[in-house]
Order: sequence, then structure tokens, then C-alpha cells
Amino acid sequence: MKNMTYKLVVLALVSFLPIAATEQLRLYAQPDKRDETRLQRHVRLAKEKGATSVEMTSPLPNYAEVDSLDQAMWSSAVLVVKLQDQTSVPSSSEDAIWTWYKLKVLRDLSDTPLPKETALPPNVPLEIPASILPLKGDEVLIRDTGGTVTVDGVEVRGKPLYEGFRKDGVYLLFADLTGFSNSETLTRFGRPAFGPYGIFKVDAGGQIQPLSKDFNDFPLTRALRERFANSLERFSLFFQRY
Repeated sequence: MKNMTYKLVVLALVSFLPIAATEQLRLYAQPDKRDETRLQRHVRLAKEKGATSVEMTSPLPNYAEVDSLDQAMWSSAVLVVKLQDQTSVPSSSEDAIWTWYKLKVLRDLSDTPLPKETALPPNVPLEIPASILPLKGDEVLIRDTGGTVTVDGVEVRGKPLYEGFRKDGVYLLFADLTGFSNSETLTRFGRPAFGPYGIFKVDAGGQIQPLSKDFNDFPLTRALRERFANSLERFSLFFQRY
């Protein structure tokens, strides 16, 4: 009886070996998905499902925090801007989609010179899409998360954290800017200093409104409402006195 049991076990093992070897070869034949970027993974999964578009969540940028309007005014460039152009590209690591906005500066309320050349890591300028350059003297680039790109026939939508700039709109923007020069061309770029909480719509009557009603209790929104009655002109006059 023992010999019979032993033979059955050996037979089972021998039968299993070809299957195990075949399964192992199959695993080795598969591409190593650990080397995929986040963007490549979304594209692959979409194609496996036969989809032509897919949504990819956007990472939350590390926006600066601000406690008061005065702090915001003295720590950032305060600009009235209008959208000229925009383009979306994958980040260099392909873990996010970025949108670059080319903005025309209509008014510089902070009355500070736009930044001149600064020392920057070599890889920073290379991430700016060539299609959106060069800039005119009164233009700046602002980069923020979100946008849409097409990769291998699949449209990938990086869901933005807020409504971006629109060509038919005028905006009050608190920006964190820097600059670099390439040959004789100076490029000024940066990001919203306080994210969507530091971007305001300006209507035809010069009234300032937050991008969303959800931001009504944020310190900047509250201060602009209580101290300047949401008036861009009154806010501008405040700067002129200092």
C-alpha cells in the first residue's frame, strides 16, 4: 500500500513538471510591467479593453499655503492676465500630464520687474514645449497639472484640479515666477503660487470672483471681498499707495 502511494505521488510530480515549466516560460515571456510608466500603464489597459480614451487622475501639486492677503501680495507676483495659448504634455517621468499656459500680462499690480535670468537645473527648460515658445516681453508661462494628450492612439485625459484659463477670460493671478535665458531670449515661467485659490476671474465690470464658490471662505477670497468689495480697481489703488 505504501509503495502504491509512493508511485502515485511520483507520477503526480512528473506530470506536474511540464505544466510548471510551461507556466514558467509563459511568465518569462510576458513583458515586465514594473518598467511601465504611469502613463504607459493607462494606455495599455485602455487598449486591452478596446477603449480609445482613458482618464488619469492628476497628482496634487505642493502649492504654498497663505494665511492673509498681505502675505500673498508681498510673496508673489500679482498680475492681471489673459490667455494667449496653451499646450499639454506628459511630464518627463510620464507620471502626470502638465498644461503650459502662455499668458499676456495686461497689468502688473505688484509693479515688480518680471524676473530676469536665474540659475536653474539643466532639465527644467527642456520640459517647456517648443511649440509654445518664444515669449514676447509682456508674456509669461504658467504650468499646472492636468490636460489631454494622445499616446499610441489613446486619448489620455489628466483630470485638472480646477477649471483652467479660458481665452475669453481675464484673470487676477498670484504667481510664483522665475526665469531663464536661452541665447538672447528670456523666458519667464512659473506656477500659480497658491493653486486655484490664487486665481480669480475678472468680469467686464472689473469685479473679482473666485474660480469656484467652494473657495469663498479662503483667506484671499474673503479679504478681496471684505476689504475691496471684489473691485479690481480698488485693489489696484491699494498697491499704488505702497
